[in-house]
Amino acid sequence: MTDTKQEADFLIHPENTFLYIWQLFMVALVLFSAISLPLYAVFAKDIPVLLIIIVFLFFCDIFINLRVAVKTKNGFCWETAEILKSYRKGFFIPDMIAALPWWLPVALLFKNEEPGIITRFLFLLPLIKILKIGHYLQVFEKSLTINPTIIRLIKFIVLVGIIAHWLASGWVLIGPVKEGLPADDFSKYIRALYWCITTIATVGYGDISPDLSQNHQIIYTMFSMILGVGIYGYVIGNVASLLANIDVAKANFMRRMEEINSFIKNKKIPLEIAQKILDYYNYLWETQQGGNDSQVMNELPQSLSIEVSMYLNKTIIQKVPFFTKMNEVFIREIIMQLEPLIFLPQDYIVRRGEFGDCMFFLSAGSVDVKGSNGELYATLGEGAFFGEMSLIRGEKRNAYIMAREYCDVYRLTKESFDELRRKYPDFDQQVIETVAERDAMNKKKTEKPAAPVKKQ
Repeated sequence: MTDTKQEADFLIHPENTFLYIWQLFMVALVLFSAISLPLYAVFAKDIPVLLIIIVFLFFCDIFINLRVAVKTKNGFCWETAEILKSYRKGFFIPDMIAALPWWLPVALLFKNEEPGIITRFLFLLPLIKILKIGHYLQVFEKSLTINPTIIRLIKFIVLVGIIAHWLASGWVLIGPVKEGLPADDFSKYIRALYWCITTIATVGYGDISPDLSQNHQIIYTMFSMILGVGIYGYVIGNVASLLANIDVAKANFMRRMEEINSFIKNKKIPLEIAQKILDYYNYLWETQQGGNDSQVMNELPQSLSIEVSMYLNKTIIQKVPFFTKMNEVFIREIIMQLEPLIFLPQDYIVRRGEFGDCMFFLSAGSVDVKGSNGELYATLGEGAFFGEMSLIRGEKRNAYIMAREYCDVYRLTKESFDELRRKYPDFDQQVIETVAERDAMNKKKTEKPAAPVKKQ
């Protein structure tokens, strides 16, 4: 189905920005309803206007859900019948219950009276929409970069808060009224919330307790106690683990550092070398947060791995003169041949006099190019490359290249380079032309003009 047809039918793509914002609004509305509707059910003297608005918005949500394409294994299904079928298997019934004004017939029948117990109960039916909040949150969690443990902790805190609020609202409705205490709605709710917290926290001071002559108060209290014991047990069993796993990467890094320290101690590594080892692992933590980029890339499908590598390295590759005119197929292949390396400050990446069997691309950091006596020729920064001429000719290096700081580089070996020259004749010709141009430039620089002949 074409985009034009989709727009004509008012169909919405599941990844549409409007749908994302609407679902976010629904989460906020459901949470607001979870707080406000119990209060309306307890304290309302008439049909609340906000209740009418909430029900109307829930009905709008049904209409929007009926216009959202269904995601399948082969893409998206835009057929209205399939959308309805999928919705009916999901949250259609809870959404319909939440969106209908069940209290309206009762309110019209007893319009001159204060809402009774049945009407107040019907006020709570839209709360069934809370069953769908988990579905909404799954959508948002996929696009968030927040630690999943933190999300779980926040959801647990919100859940406990809502349960406490509901229990407190119920206690306002059925709990005993003590003489001499403030009788306004706010004071009633605060005392009920105090009773609820002391009950589910298994503290139970006893200053607010059920009337032993009222069975419904006793049953409600026992239910709250059982629920409180369950929450308390969950807290004891899980919160400590949740807190410990808030920063899993940091915990893994600390365990790794313990192993490194043990290795240094057992092998009696000299202090200077030991400090370099520790500095190296601290650098890995600062730049990669304990992750392993190579492992992640190896786990990705080949097509996706190439796409990520292209994004990270294409700019660097295209700065090399004999790569500039090559097509994207060639660039993709050469990028997959690159080997990531890390060099410490003052490390020699290239040494004068050694045979060149690779070239380097500087991804991060800076290096110094030095002569045989330590004189500084140049300083290269991020995006630079070096070692290409020795790689082509197999000659000895003519300079030292030393890391000024921690450097992330990519290495291209001579074997990979020569293989590319064999596979791509255009590239081989580009290399030959580039070498010839450089030789001509170097010859021109070294030639001195002949001294003028003096006339006798």
